[in-house]
Amino acid sequence: MHIERHGEVIPHLIEKGRLLRAGDDRHKSFRTLLLGLSGLMGGVYGAAQSCALEDAGLSQVFDTAVGISTGLPPQLYLVANQSRTVLSIYCEDCTTEHFIDPSKRMSSSFVASVLRGEIGLKALHQQRVLNSRTRIIAGLTDAVTGKGVFIDVKDALPDMIQAVHASIAVPKSVGAPVRVGDRPCLDGMGAFPFPIRKVIEEFDPTDVLILPNGPEPELPLGPRAETRAKVARRRASEYPEAVQAAFGRYEETFAEELTWLRETHPCNYAILWSDTETALDPFEQNPDVLCAAAREAEEHLEGELAQAASLVSV
Repeated sequence: MHIERHGEVIPHLIEKGRLLRAGDDRHKSFRTLLLGLSGLMGGVYGAAQSCALEDAGLSQVFDTAVGISTGLPPQLYLVANQSRTVLSIYCEDCTTEHFIDPSKRMSSSFVASVLRGEIGLKALHQQRVLNSRTRIIAGLTDAVTGKGVFIDVKDALPDMIQAVHASIAVPKSVGAPVRVGDRPCLDGMGAFPFPIRKVIEEFDPTDVLILPNGPEPELPLGPRAETRAKVARRRASEYPEAVQAAFGRYEETFAEELTWLRETHPCNYAILWSDTETALDPFEQNPDVLCAAAREAEEHLEGELAQAASLVSV
């Protein structure tokens, strides 16, 4: 793991946590945001990083959290102080054919059932989420227009788990789009591979911690990206052209947003990249491999948090 940083995001998180615990309104000078991105089984990185944040007493330090696809569940479990539980979901429940079958079709409904407690004993404590100070936003793809949609998870209908179900509903893996309220939705990665500009425009953060759940992309994109784009379009072939185009442009859009962030520095940011050489396959289901990746991610962030805490206390 390695960190890309502009500004002092992690020390600011530590300081905001201290001010919050002291009831000091100066915490408002740090407008903190957590952004979790897609990556399928790479979500184990974000789950492990959530464990590190929770253990450091930072589960309530974010004013806003924006989750895309697999980046969303760890945020909910973080603010509910259940990060170890969501990590076990990735390392145990999601390693079965109930989630990814031999043809690599993923069942978002299975994950929704686990989060609701209809399967197993790892239900999200939804009341804790509702009571948390963090505003949690799910990034979804409209299944008709292909445009991105931000939905406040606490207001989602019929419940917040429906927003998670929709945000991980990969085309070709769902029989029909998942309806959140009246809107048919698909996996947020299509429209929102890296929605940093929209996040900054809507929430005006001073400090953003980004959990990409994968390695840093090699820029400029190489010829293999075009092949992957065609595969992504085919996976969405049963949906309107605008939806196919959104999924097909995933890597291109990600690269554009990352380049914009690096060139403009609109706020303080830190990105916790996994290392390219050891990055997980998105369909990895070997529990030992997942647990090893989780340990690496958690230990890396623990080190960053410990170093920041020592600086803040000086």
